[in-house]
Amino acid sequence: GFQTGDQCLGHYVLSVADVDAALAFYTKALGFQLADVIDWTIGDGLSVTLYFLYCNGRHHSFAFAKLPGSKRLHHFMLQANG
Repeated sequence: GFQTGDQCLGHYVLSVADVDAALAFYTKALGFQLADVIDWTIGDGLSVTLYFLYCNGRHHSFAFAKLPGSKRLHHFMLQANG
């Protein structure tokens, strides 16, 4: 599988206002590849579509979705050898 160095950014997830604009920007302007699109129902009927993209040997380097509330960084994952 994918091997990191001593430390790395695993992935990050963004909440975006416009998924079509975000997909176009990351794939066309920055050269990321689309890995997966997953429809997910959370809790009491909240449905979101998550877009997973990559730029290296991992399944995804980041993901985004249109989530309730403002645009923001939803979370990020750091990785280190332990």
